[in-house]
Amino acid sequence: LLLGCALGAVSMGDSAADGDAAALSDQEMKRGRILFLQCRACHSLTPDDTEGKIGPSLAGVFGRTAGSAAHFEGYSAALREAGHTWDSETMNRWLTGPSAMVPGTSMVFAGISDEGQRELLVRYLQVITAPTED
Repeated sequence: LLLGCALGAVSMGDSAADGDAAALSDQEMKRGRILFLQCRACHSLTPDDTEGKIGPSLAGVFGRTAGSAAHFEGYSAALREAGHTWDSETMNRWLTGPSAMVPGTSMVFAGISDEGQRELLVRYLQVITAPTED
């Protein structure tokens, strides 16, 4: 993965081990944005936005049942029927290899083998996709 070169070593600290989605440092946010580039081709971070995307919006994904985002109809039957709820552990497993976690998924993504990068991306997604208070 070329991202590994751009990211250098990723130090997760104690918060990653605790599954803490506390605010990320500026450096972690920058690394998270770089990691998200591989997701951005298919996924938006804008609520209900699927225009020009082949995947659902990731806005508010944590706590949502897999395969249930409103305004997206392209889920595979396998994902809709999997019964997973997105949390940090489930997202980490998914990003390790979607087709290994849910055989028959339509998501074509090899996964992220580097545990540190995966954990940072999950933490970034937890922060960036959290519902905003108006």
